[in-house]
Amino acid sequence: MTAWVWSIGLWVLSGLWLAVVVWYVWRGGRAESRPSPVWMGGRYRSTLERRGRRRRLGLAVMGLVAAMFCLGLAVLDPQAAPRSFLLFWLVVSILLLWLCWLAVSDVLMTWRLKRQLDEQTHAHIERLIQAQVGAKSSDREQG
Repeated sequence: MTAWVWSIGLWVLSGLWLAVVVWYVWRGGRAESRPSPVWMGGRYRSTLERRGRRRRLGLAVMGLVAAMFCLGLAVLDPQAAPRSFLLFWLVVSILLLWLCWLAVSDVLMTWRLKRQLDEQTHAHIERLIQAQVGAKSSDREQG
């Protein structure tokens, strides 16, 4: 076999491997559907669901970029069709920029989720302390 056939085989195997990884992570990305504590608000839960959808979209874009990258390196020839070669890599670049935007928005959403969770946890602990202090003071009044 020639080196060309080996290189295409390598790109196909790499693409298949990436597809399997993306599928596995995509299926595992639904782990956020675990029940959250009762005291967490509905806004927090809906934000978690949006973050899960955004992450799955990012995985889909990442898989598409990887497949297009493999395809572009294995099949496209800049000498044969320079315009289609340029257009193809322009589309790949735009998808990469979109992927970067998704990553940055995921980081920002994670910071916001952490802040919401900290506020809700603090409020829940305060309510528990107040309830316990109230129970102790009513026991002292009765005793």
